[in-house]
Amino acid sequence: MNALLYSDPSHNALRSSVFEHFQGVVSFEQVALKYVHRGQETYRVNHKKHVVEAGQLILGNHSRQSEVHIHTLTEGLCIDIAPDFVHQIAECAGHTTEVAEFLTSNQFPLLTLSKQNSAAAREMAVLAEEGIQHNAPPDGHVPHFLVTLTEAMLDDAALVFTQIKGLPFRRSETRSEVFVQLKKVKDFIDRHYLEPLQLDDLTPIACISKFALVRQFRLSFGLAPYKYIQQKRLEFALQMLQRGNSVQDTAFMTRFADSAAFSKAFRRHFGLSPTQHLK
Repeated sequence: MNALLYSDPSHNALRSSVFEHFQGVVSFEQVALKYVHRGQETYRVNHKKHVVEAGQLILGNHSRQSEVHIHTLTEGLCIDIAPDFVHQIAECAGHTTEVAEFLTSNQFPLLTLSKQNSAAAREMAVLAEEGIQHNAPPDGHVPHFLVTLTEAMLDDAALVFTQIKGLPFRRSETRSEVFVQLKKVKDFIDRHYLEPLQLDDLTPIACISKFALVRQFRLSFGLAPYKYIQQKRLEFALQMLQRGNSVQDTAFMTRFADSAAFSKAFRRHFGLSPTQHLK
């Protein structure tokens, strides 16, 4: 079941959906964000699967068509934003024309984003929890949620644009395809960084060699996979220490060989030892 919550003459629209079982082909109208509030949706585009869990969204534009599969009770929101409106907000929010053109072109890859790494996903989560104000805005005005979501989406797109530009491929299609695989690796690390990860665990996700993965991951995200894993562990370690855990327990939980190795890495990353940081 779909319900239209908002629409305007510029073809911006917001819909809610509740399905227990669904299978069919859907098109991404305008620039589209499809957010899963509860449940799970699976998208298949060009023989590639994108699983969208609760708290995640999939972002694409009018150049995309996808098979969608739902096999459990799933609630979500979908917002369609007109390209002209994207360009208008980009100019007001200080984003370059290049970013707006990238987001609305067929060069923009289909991306799965989560609340942990996406401003748009966080805004969609708030909208799903709190709903929208049903009072109609004055003539000539658009609702605040539409402006806020578009700004957040442009923030996400600007970061992706920078990350994709770092890849050493001449064809924009190749850069986008490789970036999607690299982002899947990054997302996997974000979910499993406290587990014993090796490059052998990551290369099947990226579908490239170890050497290419290390090089291309660094070019896109600024760190090699191992360094990114360590950064995630250290950031989590800081939270553990702030909650009152001991240095020894924190070192063990974040998979360092011992307290000395943990303290050395912590000092290198934060500039202070674990005990100094908490004084």
